[in-house]
Amino acid sequence: MKLAQLVPVFGQLFESWPDRFYVKDEALRFVFANRAALSAANVEDLSGKTDADLFRNPHAAEARAMDSRILAGAAASGFEGNEIETWADGHISFVRTCKQALREKNGTIIGIVGMTRELTYVERDEFLFQETATRVAAAAKNAGFYVHYLDNDEIWLDPVFSSNFPGQTLFKRFSRVHHRDKMQVARFLHAAKQLRLNQKSSGDFRYILPGRRRHTWMRGEAYRVRVGERDALIVTHHVIGSPNVGDLLSRDLLDHFPGFIFVKDEKYQFKFMNKKLLLTLKKKGMSDVKNETDESLGLNPAEIQEFRKGDDAVLDPNRPLPFISLNETLTPPEGKKLDLVTIKMPLDPEVFEPGVLKGKGQKHRLHVLGVSINVTEVWRDVREFGLIGAGLMTHAGAVIYLKDTELRYTNVNKEFCQLSGKAEADVLGHKAGDVWLHNLDLVPEMEEQDRSVLDGMTQRALIRVTNTPDGSTQLRSTSKFLLRDEKGMPWRILGISREIERLVDPQIRRFVQDFRKPERRLVTVIFCDIRRFSQLTVALSFNPSGLVELLERFYALLCRMAKKHGCYLHQFLGDGAMLLVGAFESAKDEREDARRAAAFGLELRSEFEQMAGQWQADREYELVRYRDIRLGIGIHQGEAFAGFFESDHRVQFTPIGDTVNLAQRLESVAGKGHGDVLVSLRVRDAINDSFQVGDRCVIKLPKEDDHICAYSVMCHARRNDGTNQDMKK
Repeated sequence: MKLAQLVPVFGQLFESWPDRFYVKDEALRFVFANRAALSAANVEDLSGKTDADLFRNPHAAEARAMDSRILAGAAASGFEGNEIETWADGHISFVRTCKQALREKNGTIIGIVGMTRELTYVERDEFLFQETATRVAAAAKNAGFYVHYLDNDEIWLDPVFSSNFPGQTLFKRFSRVHHRDKMQVARFLHAAKQLRLNQKSSGDFRYILPGRRRHTWMRGEAYRVRVGERDALIVTHHVIGSPNVGDLLSRDLLDHFPGFIFVKDEKYQFKFMNKKLLLTLKKKGMSDVKNETDESLGLNPAEIQEFRKGDDAVLDPNRPLPFISLNETLTPPEGKKLDLVTIKMPLDPEVFEPGVLKGKGQKHRLHVLGVSINVTEVWRDVREFGLIGAGLMTHAGAVIYLKDTELRYTNVNKEFCQLSGKAEADVLGHKAGDVWLHNLDLVPEMEEQDRSVLDGMTQRALIRVTNTPDGSTQLRSTSKFLLRDEKGMPWRILGISREIERLVDPQIRRFVQDFRKPERRLVTVIFCDIRRFSQLTVALSFNPSGLVELLERFYALLCRMAKKHGCYLHQFLGDGAMLLVGAFESAKDEREDARRAAAFGLELRSEFEQMAGQWQADREYELVRYRDIRLGIGIHQGEAFAGFFESDHRVQFTPIGDTVNLAQRLESVAGKGHGDVLVSLRVRDAINDSFQVGDRCVIKLPKEDDHICAYSVMCHARRNDGTNQDMKK
């Protein structure tokens, strides 16, 4: 019977079978797969596919090898055993598979029939432990392993590991680690938890095994695997003869560092060179340079003398330098001279020679760790835009560009082209006036800032309203930086511009353009604060919802009063606030700003008394001792250094200086027996004809050996009809 004729039969028998059932032809292609097999493979049809289409190596290769043995008749009993399937999308499944040859009546093998089922959690764990034990047992002087389930920190300890690392906690188990390697073990365990599925990490450390007196070099290896639906770490430990230098000095640093890394002993013999230095010296590996000196490697004698100066400074047994920075040159065999910047520092010799400090008179021995950068090569990469182009210019969302010292664009990113409406070819080599045709009014300011950067002046972010090609506008912040070449001369201007409109308070967004940079401006500053709020917090500690309600009412009142009197609510300050008058559109008569501030203070005080009284009445039984909740308000007018200040997540208008400090000091003493609304002398003079102001009083500042002069604003000035504005209201 042909294999194709058997497929319908298999379909009737095994289509709804809970385990995977499949049939392969002589070319090891699937000719039938039941519903469970299709679901596991996440496909609608497997016909014509092979294991290589479903799995990654080594599982795909191992499955093909076993199938080939069955087809060849070499495995008469077929195959039955546990497997770890590594699927093409990266996930892993633990299964038990049974395969048999499919034969005709005459014994001819025409295909393979297989059945696979998922292992239970218990079976998976047992299989996982067996596989791990097999792997670690192959290592010399096995020290055991453990499995760490990451979802609930459950740990399963191998008996061998438990005996070699005794203790009830992880801290106790690694208490015998050499004190210089404890941080290395901590880094290894932390890095292990950050591994991705099927990744591996390792770390070397010194440890005193039970029954021994000296430290032994050991290697820990961690594997991240998926056990059913759970992520787990398999952490193995075994004895090694010598440490992995790449691990101790950071594998990533050694493999990817763009310069040279080397280690010498006190006899100037090389103990280590990274791959880049070996290639530069035309050496195949460490075996060609280990225990060799600069002289035996045929380096330039004059250059060797410079090398020795740095080596001796670090190796001095009496006063070794913690590090030394040097400018050196290196002429490789049959190569051009390289200009290097080298940092040398002392290194513990046990990193490369374990036990070297055990003998007498050896305790002062040191090794030299050297790190060198080829200055010429680095700047060649920069000039070719390899370093900047790879990371900086591809930064999404920001307009990034480079200009040369003639203010011509040399590099721009795609966001720059979108904002300018120009293709890259139409920008490079041109100046701003040729590019920003729809922002010609900004070009003089751009070039003025560029020249300031070239002169070495530090430039803060410049905020501008920029026209876009589609006719809309954007509020953008541009920062510029000077890049210098290897000789310290100006080389490029780096500009980074980003859209910041969403970061600015909408209420003052229209004023941003007026503040190209912080400047001195006349501003009236108001601070207000609820008196005795700390005592209220204690009194209502059992019912914090009452405090929340008070603050919500207070904030709503502040917003309403600020809008009514034309004040800008700068920020809430817990149980207080800071407000500004005239910071953006100051009246021609500065006295008007002071009057608006005083009117705001008086009405806020009056409204707050009513609001607080109602709030207290609602919870009278809770506040028997806190009948009088008052508001302290301080007002001062003067010049302040004001402008828009920018961070990554916010652009805020802020005034700073003595004017702000004095207003805050007035608020700190207001509402404490000298009046609820206190103003400075300058404000008193500005409002004296419109408000009734008390006599001058000198008040000692709390927690300071200083005094302040203040005037209490009591009400609006009386009119001819004998009433005042407060009474009329």
